[in-house]
Amino acid sequence: MIKEYTLKLGRTSMRRLLPWVALSLLCAGAAHATQNCSVGSGESVVLLDLTQKILVPEDAPIGTVLMSAHGVSRTAQCMLNVTYPLTSEYAYVRRPDLTTSNRIGSGLAIYVTYNGDRGNSAANWKTDVLVDSAVKSVSVPFTVDIELVKIGETPTSSDTKLPSNYVHVLSVADPNQNLLAQGGNAMYFIRGLQDVVVFTKSTCSVVGDANPVVNLGTFAANGRSGLGSGIGSTSPSRDFMLELDCKQGNTGAFSVALTLDGQTASGYDSAGVLALSAQAGAATGVGVQVLKGDSGSQTAVQFGSAWDVTSRWQSDGRIQLPFSARYYQTADTITPGPANATATYTISYM
Repeated sequence: MIKEYTLKLGRTSMRRLLPWVALSLLCAGAAHATQNCSVGSGESVVLLDLTQKILVPEDAPIGTVLMSAHGVSRTAQCMLNVTYPLTSEYAYVRRPDLTTSNRIGSGLAIYVTYNGDRGNSAANWKTDVLVDSAVKSVSVPFTVDIELVKIGETPTSSDTKLPSNYVHVLSVADPNQNLLAQGGNAMYFIRGLQDVVVFTKSTCSVVGDANPVVNLGTFAANGRSGLGSGIGSTSPSRDFMLELDCKQGNTGAFSVALTLDGQTASGYDSAGVLALSAQAGAATGVGVQVLKGDSGSQTAVQFGSAWDVTSRWQSDGRIQLPFSARYYQTADTITPGPANATATYTISYM
């Protein structure tokens, strides 16, 4: 028997296929509604315009913040760039990778902080601003901190220049967008780095004689009063000054420390008493005490220990360090002779 069912089967297949084809076409037509962001009206793409010289000393510590700008605020404008189907999205503040392609080099890096997230690697920060229209833009405000940080060894020649005067440091853009794309990406820059960054060899230099000689004078140890009257007795003090020229105003936030080293008299470390230098006919029973600080508030130098002198930084970049020295009796009896002592000092940065 021959059954005729071809037409019926064909109609059934078509009825079942067509809805699936229609659904498939509908899904294929859906598009991801990317954002179109731009710099706010009347605002500049320059997030930070540098005009003051920034000195970068070779001996500044790694991690020194050479320049900082806090609370830098702008407002971008964002809208969806397709009209159908409409999908709302949150706006993003984005930090480009400042460690590689945008790194400025020469031992320096730019750090950008947004909502407490400090760094120089790529980052996407979701804001609470919802972009939901392809017709009307919404405002995307943001506030960041920007720093120039020493992250490695730096050149010593002032002839060395950074490769660019403009550095892209931030964008407001769709999280999937190429940050180097010009369209739809609100790009923000630092301007002036090439003009203001000056590399130097040292942070602080000694003003005047770097190896001062302090003449303590000649004294008679008569045993009645003053030097010679007993252990701990001293001669009158002789004041002297170490003065440093440190370009604090534009070399960043770090501390300066000073260390005095020398051979101390046995048992008199805490009193800051140096042993006399070995020489023919040298005096005995006496050493040289070194005191630091302003008159009336002096304390004994602790040889071999650094102390922070940053608080003495003056507005002109100078650090003045007052000292005094005097003979100090260390034994019951003093024998006469030459009485010289030597100390060395080291400037360090923290």
